[in-house]
Amino acid sequence: MKKAWIIVLSAAIVGGVFAFEYWTSIQFPLVDYTPGDLPVLPVGIVREYDYVIEGEMAGTYRFWVEATGPYAVGTGGSLSMRVAYFARSLTSLEHEGVAAEIEMIYVFGTDLTPFEYRLNASLGDESERITCVFDGWNVEGKIEAGESTLEQSLELPEDTALFDTFMPGHWDLFFKQFTLEPGKRVTIDAFIPQLLSHLSIRLASDKKAKTISIGGVDYECLVVRIVELNLVLYLHEGDLIRLEEPDRGIVISLREMPP
Repeated sequence: MKKAWIIVLSAAIVGGVFAFEYWTSIQFPLVDYTPGDLPVLPVGIVREYDYVIEGEMAGTYRFWVEATGPYAVGTGGSLSMRVAYFARSLTSLEHEGVAAEIEMIYVFGTDLTPFEYRLNASLGDESERITCVFDGWNVEGKIEAGESTLEQSLELPEDTALFDTFMPGHWDLFFKQFTLEPGKRVTIDAFIPQLLSHLSIRLASDKKAKTISIGGVDYECLVVRIVELNLVLYLHEGDLIRLEEPDRGIVISLREMPP
């Protein structure tokens, strides 16, 4: 009798999963990811975000395009020059008595193809350095933390997007070259530098907009949920207004709308 109940329960669980997947596919149709070109990005305009952890102000995140110009892509006989954006971000945090400083440099093409990514971070007395150099969709990555070094060579799927999970600038750039309509889903390949690995992630947009206030002004935002990373993004006309990670109590909010 006990075995029969286990079989019945297992069948119910499996059936429920398939029913949920079917309901999701009907309510939130899957669309293809077709990357487009970025709009012309302003140089020197800093986007500043307030960084809140568990309800307490912890610091700031700043992101800007520092310059645009030619960049040598490839090696040897396959070397070519591409137009690139050179972006930088600074994250300054203090939480539970521990200070963190993170500086990032990101070089990418006008279609958001990654060329180079570098990060220097300090957390209290510990430091970490990440270096990723791309040749087409091949990447040579290295993480140096204390006395240890991890190196990884990867061949990424075509049109892979680079994301540092808690850097709003990366998500902001992505949604400037791809629009996800309300009530739609999309699956993309993402390269996560901190993991030196890529994974498939699902982005799903709510059908209803949510109002977010910035500097006393209300903005209607598209709500996008990243299932695998447990992130919730709020976007207004392509600008990332807020990033949330509910389980960790992290809320990163734009201080004022860009000009």
